[in-house]
Amino acid sequence: MLITFKSRDSADVTMFGDVALKLIKLMGRRDTVPSAMEPGDIQSALNKLRAGIAVEDVPATEEVDKHDEDDAENRVSLRNRALPLIDLLEAAQAKQVPVMWDQETRRY
Repeated sequence: MLITFKSRDSADVTMFGDVALKLIKLMGRRDTVPSAMEPGDIQSALNKLRAGIAVEDVPATEEVDKHDEDDAENRVSLRNRALPLIDLLEAAQAKQVPVMWDQETRRY
């Protein structure tokens, strides 16, 4: 499943569903798709998202074997995955426009 975030005057942001739902929850929103956020709710959602990402991206301190280290080096952090959404939210906040998200319906 893919989820696309949309806001007027910004490029759409499409993500894999599991990552998008995690970010939606970190924003303090219900993981309902489709849904939307009014301009007055965006700053609070941004603050929660940034705080949640900071906690989620803290690396574990336990020792890992070589195989796990290789996998960890190739993973994209949640912070990096969230950057396009953060940009969209910041633009929506600046222009005071709503943000919507829905499941992508394209068939390949």
